[in-house]
Amino acid sequence: MSYIVTDLVKQQTQKLFAPDEAALVISKLETSLLPLIDDGEAPERVHLAILYLSGGDLRRFDRELNGGQIDWRDTLCAAGLGHADWPAVLRSRGIDYRHELMATPQNKFDEAQRILKKYYHELVKQMAEEIIEHREDFESPGYDNRVDSIVEKYFHRLHQLRPVFGNLKPFLSGPKQPNTKLPSKNELHCQACGSAVQQKEKSSKVAGGAENEGNA
Repeated sequence: MSYIVTDLVKQQTQKLFAPDEAALVISKLETSLLPLIDDGEAPERVHLAILYLSGGDLRRFDRELNGGQIDWRDTLCAAGLGHADWPAVLRSRGIDYRHELMATPQNKFDEAQRILKKYYHELVKQMAEEIIEHREDFESPGYDNRVDSIVEKYFHRLHQLRPVFGNLKPFLSGPKQPNTKLPSKNELHCQACGSAVQQKEKSSKVAGGAENEGNA
């Protein structure tokens, strides 16, 4: 197991520690396993948080490194680097951070959620279009195999995504704000991520993935 220790992390280490201690600290950062961070990556933000909390004391460094190995999210929060403004926090401390350095693990979680949301919204859009295409089947009373087939197909596909959103949520950057916006007309709301999906026409409620307005 070996991580990349970026030049910025090395510079901060050399500022905080004596030369012999700095070499030891860098070696430990390279070889100390962090949960959910793959071999060969550069967990720069986590490393910077550990260094900040150490205050240049080797014993405190070891303690903070051990804490990061248990859950580095707590380490980020303790160092004030747990939210989306963390680059600005670093700059306020005189650290010349530039975002073009290698992506941190946190960026990957956020990017995964962005991709998943896009997929979810496209799936809901397909569902709405298919419902509209078969409007007569949905509006006519009685049993209809086509209606059941559409409902079952999207119920399972959308329902399977909900735990995926839930698993990503604890690792996302930025403060978790409750969704206080009231739904507007002609909106579908994602039960998993809480965001709104626009639709042009009213359609029947389909259980599991998204919820239409009350009178649909």
